[in-house]
Amino acid sequence: TTRAMEADSLPPQPSRHSGACLAWPDGIDPGKALADTRVPIMLISGAERAVSYNESCIELAHAHGLAIDAMSHALQEAGRDCVEASFHGSAIGSRAIALPAPDARANACPWFKLSCTPLHTEAGQVAAVLCVVMDVSTQVRLAQRLGQLEDAARARETEYAIVYSNMEEVVYHAVVESGERFRFVSVNHAFYKATGVSEHDVVGKFVHEVIPEPSYSLVLARYREAIATRATVQWEEVTDYPNGRKVGSVSVTPVLDAFGNCTDLIGTVHDITARKNSEDALRVANANLERAGEEQARLANDLRVSEQRLAFALDSTGEGERDGNSSANSVRDSPGCRAIVG
Repeated sequence: TTRAMEADSLPPQPSRHSGACLAWPDGIDPGKALADTRVPIMLISGAERAVSYNESCIELAHAHGLAIDAMSHALQEAGRDCVEASFHGSAIGSRAIALPAPDARANACPWFKLSCTPLHTEAGQVAAVLCVVMDVSTQVRLAQRLGQLEDAARARETEYAIVYSNMEEVVYHAVVESGERFRFVSVNHAFYKATGVSEHDVVGKFVHEVIPEPSYSLVLARYREAIATRATVQWEEVTDYPNGRKVGSVSVTPVLDAFGNCTDLIGTVHDITARKNSEDALRVANANLERAGEEQARLANDLRVSEQRLAFALDSTGEGERDGNSSANSVRDSPGCRAIVG
């Protein structure tokens, strides 16, 4: 049975605290005090488990579009184990309970937390159980929404991890610490492949512990520039790693907090070692070709000088010279030759 709570709904209470008994100041009627309180309360008493409730409990039911008798009955049924435990002496028990939505148009069902406390007679017997009804719908929905967001974030994190791990371009994440110190918190697989270092030698290490001088001084200057300008900075650097000298086209982007402070740096490195090696080889080949051309020109000039000297020598002795060019199908006679043959 259920009824609105009245002053005589509560069993007699002792004037002083004794064990689990409630103590009420002199001159305070506990029944009236609980009936008038702004906290929604249900009182379950007797072997028949009769239920009464105060005005605040009625207002709470109406706020959710529920009939008070239906709400109190549903709470009592859903929280039966908590209530019965209190009747058997448990000091305080609580249970979060979801009630069906009042109609199909409701977005979500209401949630309540039922906190039960046994009320004892002067003889120490449990005469009733006082149930405080708290509306936790907002908290539960926020927790549910937070859970959904966390699930979505984990899904995105998995997607990002797939992309991050399979990129051919080196990507790293460093946090900014005090004293111009930068610590690697993650790098992708391409970083290990390009540098030949292991995860143990990178993650958790400061940048200066991974990147040797003189490259680190260049990196530090670029980091300072990115933090100061709050913009992406790009440069080329040459670094010696365990698997050889690497040339990279580097970019670093600052991550800023709500106050504009740089908290993290995201770096990318495009390995251009092969391109640089090809460019160096092409420069060497061009230089060799240029030297060969210069040598060929010098030899051709020496040959012309020798021919001129020979022609002069033959003319001086009265001899003639006939020079035939089979590829050009031509014949050139020296003056001496033309004088001899007429």
